[in-house]
Amino acid sequence: MTLVVDLFAFLLIACAISATATFWAAAILRKGSRLHIGAGRWFARIVYATAATAAPLALIALVWPSLISRSGAPASVRHLIWLGAYLLFVIVTAAQHGIAAVAAGPLPMTMRSHRHAALNTGAIVSTVLVFPAAIIWQAWMLLFVTPVGFIVGLRNMIYGSRSSATPQQWQREHLTSLVTAGMTLHAALVVLVLLVWPGRFGTGWLWIWFAVPWAVGTLICVWLRAVWQTRERE
Repeated sequence: MTLVVDLFAFLLIACAISATATFWAAAILRKGSRLHIGAGRWFARIVYATAATAAPLALIALVWPSLISRSGAPASVRHLIWLGAYLLFVIVTAAQHGIAAVAAGPLPMTMRSHRHAALNTGAIVSTVLVFPAAIIWQAWMLLFVTPVGFIVGLRNMIYGSRSSATPQQWQREHLTSLVTAGMTLHAALVVLVLLVWPGRFGTGWLWIWFAVPWAVGTLICVWLRAVWQTRERE
């Protein structure tokens, strides 16, 4: 059983690192270019693969947490599992919406589907479930990121109910969603490292890996929003 868990853990970390690499590739490449589009599609595919790999590992960990971490603290392991599963769900939701926004273009209502509704409803509901658990467990990292699912799910559903969108609006929606997915991916990778290799890396380095992308991503979203709002007024 330990060998199976180690194999899943290796695949999960490999998928998460690959998704992070393709995210930054898409972010750096010229927007709208063939390479940018290709990197964005691969980012979404690898994100889905990461979530699919995490599912069986999470089930094993919830039943037998000592197999996941050798730290000897099953309760804290369960907290990290909940946090990792929640973050991966939010990442999948944001990535799916960002890709769908491009495909829908000027007609956001066409992006509505059973998958879109299920993911975004799930993101909102999971926030409601995770928030009290984070308080009871005093899991402050989990509490810190809990609002993300609610914000992502609600924004996506509101945008999907629009009858039309300008090029600036759907491009902004695409980039905002993918940047959100990339930011959250960095947080999920920190959680995965803490689960699979507890104590192996300095916590200071991990917090830098967590905080810097969130700060940069937030600034990018604010800047893009200001730029596109200016263009819409012109």
